[in-house]
Amino acid sequence: MGRVSLTIIVTLIGSILLDSSSLNAEEKKSFAPLNLRLKTLGGKQVWSDVRIIQDWRIQRNVYTGHHRLLSPKNYREAWGSREHCDQMMDQQIQEHGLKPYTQTVVVLLHGILRARSSMDDMKHFLQRFGHQVISVSYASSRESIDDHARSLRDVLDDHKEIDRIHVVAHSMGALVIRRYMKMFDEPRIKRIVMLGPPNHGSSLARMFEDNTIFQMFWGINGKEMASNWKQYEPRLLTPNCEFGILAGDVSKQRIRNPLFDEPNDLVVTVNETLLGGASDFRTVPIIHTFLVNNIITMKMTHRFLKDGYFETESARRRIAP
Repeated sequence: MGRVSLTIIVTLIGSILLDSSSLNAEEKKSFAPLNLRLKTLGGKQVWSDVRIIQDWRIQRNVYTGHHRLLSPKNYREAWGSREHCDQMMDQQIQEHGLKPYTQTVVVLLHGILRARSSMDDMKHFLQRFGHQVISVSYASSRESIDDHARSLRDVLDDHKEIDRIHVVAHSMGALVIRRYMKMFDEPRIKRIVMLGPPNHGSSLARMFEDNTIFQMFWGINGKEMASNWKQYEPRLLTPNCEFGILAGDVSKQRIRNPLFDEPNDLVVTVNETLLGGASDFRTVPIIHTFLVNNIITMKMTHRFLKDGYFETESARRRIAP
């Protein structure tokens, strides 16, 4: 076996097994192991974004606590301590001339068991209309909603240059932004579009919360949306900005969920999406998964971010507080 091949194998094994928790405080700060520029999946369920600029991302591993820097095409450019990854990010900013965001951005938050790639169609659609978009990935099934909110704070705190923030949140992503707004003072958030949000918890989660497979995949968030909902709901803020809700209703379609006896999108019922104070509300004949990439919802989302309603001012359907 050649020296190069051996080095590659050792590095790969090290990248899997090395745990920076065994290092002291000073060593952790400078933790900068040898990096192989490997293609990654972009962080699906065990990585959360903590810094983003123009699709360059620093992520934190929710199990080991170490960080990595990903390029826009999800190649690992560095890994190790947060400090090391920050230094490498700053280097990329200089080398590639990455520009800071200006004035207004749209933050995209995916739902449970999804990844930022699920929001790609929405991202590209909004960018066509000139929106600056920050698509955030978080370990949706491995950490609590509080943890997701803290990761989001890391991302947004890095951008003091932004004046206004709009949010498009799918499913549990709506709970993440509501928890974020309860935990942290963020007056920059101006408009929110919620797509199929479980604003009253999830009856589907309650049905299966004792199922081992369900627990394995939905993790602590499944509990928070199920039997723990009454304790958790007061920890969520009803947004003090303009927000609109798009709820899927396929009850008149061929495909149905026999577990529900009321209008639903196969995962969340229409009643579960409701939240008093909404500036506009619509039901659309779209299943839960496709709420993020259907042309109808993408157009309505853009209109709400632009004007504060989904179709027209006269057709606005407010939900009373």
